[in-house]
Amino acid sequence: MYDILIKNGKVIDGTGSDAYAADVAVKDGKIVKIGELADAQAAQVIDAAGRFVTPGFIDMHSHGDCSAPAFPEMESAINQGITTIFAGHCGMGAVPVGKYWNFNFYESPAFDRAFPPPIGGHQPVWSEYIETEKLRPHYKEVFGVDIDWDNMDTFFEHMEKAGMGINLVCVAAHGLIRQQVMGKDAEREATAAEIEEMKKLVHDAMKGGAWGMSLGLDYRPGVFASHEELVELTKCLKPYGGTLTTHCQRRDFRYGVTKKQYYINGIKEVCEIAKEAGVHLHISHIVKGYDVAPPDNRMLEAAARATVDVINDYRAQGVHITWDVLPPMVDGAVFYFPQLIHRMRPYLDECGGITPFLERLKIGSYKADLIKRMKVGQHASKCWATTLDPVSDPDWDKRFKITRCTNKAYEGRTIREIAEESGKHFVDVIFDIVEQDPQTCCGPAGNGLIPRVYSVDNEFFMKQEDSCIGLDDGVYNMDSTVSLPDMPLECGSPETYCGIVRFLVRDTFPRFEDAVRRVTGNAAAALGLRGRGLLREGYAADIVVVDRENLDPNLDVADPRQVVKGLDYVIVNGKVAAERGRQLHAASGKPIRLTENK
Repeated sequence: MYDILIKNGKVIDGTGSDAYAADVAVKDGKIVKIGELADAQAAQVIDAAGRFVTPGFIDMHSHGDCSAPAFPEMESAINQGITTIFAGHCGMGAVPVGKYWNFNFYESPAFDRAFPPPIGGHQPVWSEYIETEKLRPHYKEVFGVDIDWDNMDTFFEHMEKAGMGINLVCVAAHGLIRQQVMGKDAEREATAAEIEEMKKLVHDAMKGGAWGMSLGLDYRPGVFASHEELVELTKCLKPYGGTLTTHCQRRDFRYGVTKKQYYINGIKEVCEIAKEAGVHLHISHIVKGYDVAPPDNRMLEAAARATVDVINDYRAQGVHITWDVLPPMVDGAVFYFPQLIHRMRPYLDECGGITPFLERLKIGSYKADLIKRMKVGQHASKCWATTLDPVSDPDWDKRFKITRCTNKAYEGRTIREIAEESGKHFVDVIFDIVEQDPQTCCGPAGNGLIPRVYSVDNEFFMKQEDSCIGLDDGVYNMDSTVSLPDMPLECGSPETYCGIVRFLVRDTFPRFEDAVRRVTGNAAAALGLRGRGLLREGYAADIVVVDRENLDPNLDVADPRQVVKGLDYVIVNGKVAAERGRQLHAASGKPIRLTENK
């Protein structure tokens, strides 16, 4: 008697092989039989006629470790067929927790109560931190969760007790390790003694089941780490078979860099670190390593090809290197602020919300004074996500278009186009629009997608035989938000809820099997994850039943929290977690420790 029997489907096993007709039997969390099982009996029989049966999807670049304590059901991942996330990236993460807690965006409602935000909201990834003891009561008040973990082992214990929706593979975050050892003085090179203390925290994380360590060499405090520090810490991974993951340096503010640093130099830097330490390197959300201007498609692909050539040179020297790619995205992953009124954040904070702000615009000279200040570049916000400066960025209005508005004549048009038609300055137009409809949404112009992830170079990386996909976002529940009441919606991007499905329905690959391989078998192979990622007898029963003909991400740019269509069943460790979009709260996910990856 099986627990689950999936009958009449076509199996896509995750290797890239052609789909084939077979039944799949599940017992005690494992796939126990694949074949013709016409007479078999099971507690639950799923008729998959006309459907594909695939391995559960693996998100290779997640920040879900940061949001999972608040949202352990992880419904946004289950919604799109994700059964395992690889998290803790970019030097940011949930562990280790010591004297200090680094701001990760997901805990912003609690953080705001403990630590007044800067004007215009927090500056993401710029190492805002607070004493953990000050945050604990507010985190408990907002999320109903005790911060009762300090290292990887106790974090995994916490998540197991909470009841996880999906599986979690996690690396320790270099930025947090650095912060715990160096405290408020982390914006400099570490001493030899401090490096030794950091090494102890890396070893502790690895013993607790961490898959490795992540670097964020664009972000504080990681930007201040010396090459020696990075090599010494990375060497700690080797005895455990750990992986170094990295958000490579792309920008110009790396400590000690006195001239423009091209992304290819960042790739070479981490390849050298992995080579010296003798460990597996996984490059996060890879992009071309060379600037191309103007962005001619032929040259963009050549730049991507040249980047892969550099990586292959290191592979030829014996360095084990893998990477993940961002799928075509609607907007900036973790930092998705779709509402136009979000640009008024400093004044929303000042007034106490959207409603009182709109009321105050009607009183005296308040509106006129704001418009005057903004036109001359004196917008109060210092946060890139909420700033609006016509002086230093005069083409802002050209780059953004209205994507959702009660005035349908505005939809699909750039703010500049609307302003030119009305004969007004675009700052005046923005105030007019938000007063008419404060829920108006705007996004990047063109296709409404960020060019860096929707281009031929990105397609080139996706088409590589060993590529895999990472969404670069957290996990939420389908009705959750981290925004405060009467403030602009902050609940993750559309990719949080449908990014994998958006990738699968694209025409990048002529065969559905090839797309599935990149979010299943390729991902497991890049991780070295055993017993998952493929549909094989003896493997964990992480399974998705896909109605390919009706597969639809159900994209909504205004409120991304939409149920995708065409995923009939999502099974996690042998239990049905979702049925035709309905969350069943099986809580059958688990931490996957490297120490247990046998």
